[in-house]
Amino acid sequence: MNVLASQTASLQTHLIGLINPMLDLRANIKQREESCSRFTKPVIDPRTGEEKKDEAGDTIKFVPNSIRTKNPVNTSNQYKDDPRMKMQEDAALADHLEWQQKMTDRAEQRSKLEIEVRYDDLKKKVYKCAHDIATGWYSDCFYRKLTPPHSQLSKEEFTNIVASRLINGFSDDQAEVFGFKADEPMVIDDQAPPAAAAAAVTPAKAAAPSYSYLSEPETQESQSQNDSISEAETEARGSPIRTASDLFAVDYCTTCHFDLDKTKHDTHYDEENFIQLLLSKTKPLFASITYELWEQMDEADLTRKINALQLLEFKPKTITDATEAVSTVIDKIDLANPPKELDDYVDKRMKKELAKLRRELAAQKRLNCSGDSQNQESRPTKNGTSSKRERSEDSKNSTPAKRKKKKGPKNTPANDTRARPSKSKKGKAASRGGLKGGDRRSDAERR
Repeated sequence: MNVLASQTASLQTHLIGLINPMLDLRANIKQREESCSRFTKPVIDPRTGEEKKDEAGDTIKFVPNSIRTKNPVNTSNQYKDDPRMKMQEDAALADHLEWQQKMTDRAEQRSKLEIEVRYDDLKKKVYKCAHDIATGWYSDCFYRKLTPPHSQLSKEEFTNIVASRLINGFSDDQAEVFGFKADEPMVIDDQAPPAAAAAAVTPAKAAAPSYSYLSEPETQESQSQNDSISEAETEARGSPIRTASDLFAVDYCTTCHFDLDKTKHDTHYDEENFIQLLLSKTKPLFASITYELWEQMDEADLTRKINALQLLEFKPKTITDATEAVSTVIDKIDLANPPKELDDYVDKRMKKELAKLRRELAAQKRLNCSGDSQNQESRPTKNGTSSKRERSEDSKNSTPAKRKKKKGPKNTPANDTRARPSKSKKGKAASRGGLKGGDRRSDAERR
């Protein structure tokens, strides 16, 4: 992704909008391929991990859940042993199994078609991605004045040539995923004439690209020599072998309605150099966001699967060893006279469970009663707890308990403090010196 980060902001934003749908679609395709592979694999018992087999000992083939139904034609139990009923029941069962097999084949064909149409959609997205990358870099070179000054090729022709070569960068294995297969190699008879045997396609010729541009004087001379080849030798040579990636590029040109052969014939030396310049800029970018990124994701997914399989391989062995060790220890224990450690452990567990049971019973008792267990009577309610209003009314109506008076000596004049008159304010004032500014007459005189 470092190559993508080095591009312009507008090109980055546009390519990210193309990358995400391709990744989502490819992930969907991988999931469907995994689901479709069940039709060719035997049914595995999840408990034992072995293949399931029927009564005859044959491996049971996969049948989807929607088709895996029982025979709808049943026989009454009263006449089930009748030979005519048995014959009809066996015939109905055979027809039902045949129907299941036919529907399973239909489901497998539909599953493969679902994958195929998604690959077609992914192929169109790859074509658009290659074309847009070539267009973006052509615009960059155009504004930098790097395009050939007297070129006869248009912008669209340049971009289509570059895009077809970018798509030709896919490996044969990746191109075969999209449905493209290499041509069958020519078989030359040992009795053939020398010219035909010399023109046979070799692996070196098959590895060469199907297109060649005139770029050097030596190539022009070789081209003139090829033009002088006789017509019989040309017929004996036949068409060259095209790899799967070559057919991938040809399909791009067909989809875009672009005549690659005519454009190759009109391409000159300076135009070919400009095409090579565009390829040096676009090929690393296109590879990093398509097939190189996909290879990294496939490798990470394969690593996860291997890790899961290794975990399953080691886990049963560990569990078996632990189970055997525990069984050995238990066999050595005398349950009539258990060791102190085991006895203490059992007592500890019993105390813990009893404490937990007491807490649950106390909580259940509080939920079923509305009163306080200390000083109020418990009254069951309809829903187990009393409302706030009922509680407030009960608190208002309840009268506090009367306190008992302490018995003491009887009040006599000698010790009765209530018989003594209390000092009035006037008396207190007189004791402090009398009224302020008032007369000092006695009470009898004032009366």
